[in-house]
Amino acid sequence: MNGTTMVSSEFLVSVPPAWKIEQISDTNGDGKADVVWQHASGSVAVWLMNGTVIESVGFPGGVSPEWEIQP
Repeated sequence: MNGTTMVSSEFLVSVPPAWKIEQISDTNGDGKADVVWQHASGSVAVWLMNGTVIESVGFPGGVSPEWEIQP
């Protein structure tokens, strides 16, 4: 992405359907879009991205499935 403009796309990996993308944002302040996932159970995962490459994966914790991640 370049702002709100898609400049390229690529298939990353297959993710089980119980995981849902909740947010695409720069979560670590490096200027690159990252992916925040939430599992149906409430678990949260963050993919720190470098373009279409997953640089690292973290699991910062979980919350009740009734909670929603807000931008």
